[in-house]
Amino acid sequence: MDFVINSSVATFSGSQVLDPTTNKKFQENVDKIKDVKITKISYTISDFNGPDTQTASVSLDFADASGNNKQNFGALSNVILKVENGNEKFFNLNNAQLAAMAALFKTPPNKFTIYNSGSFNQAPAKFKMKLKFYNEYEVKIFPLN
Repeated sequence: MDFVINSSVATFSGSQVLDPTTNKKFQENVDKIKDVKITKISYTISDFNGPDTQTASVSLDFADASGNNKQNFGALSNVILKVENGNEKFFNLNNAQLAAMAALFKTPPNKFTIYNSGSFNQAPAKFKMKLKFYNEYEVKIFPLN
């Protein structure tokens, strides 16, 4: 999931629905999924084009596909974008947060919304923030009667 930040002012916000049902392989196997675990989430800042001293503070939340029960899962505080550019980093998440996200994957409609908001020490700002969700699936291979 990529968030493209291109802001002429010192603040930004946005949202995206994470929808695995758009993946053909997921569609073919959704009825076989017994359990889903999200083991970790990373972020990578890329395509940064700005001054060496530009910093960003970012807050990330998730909610169901309708935007209900919003919970924070990540925050970055005054990161120097040039230093972070191209480096994959991991959020420190607790098991309850990971389980809540996984439950939204597992339960129809099998998707959730990610929200981002933040600010910069100077504008304009332009970069991409990629979120990567590491998952494990337990599937039913043979029908058990």
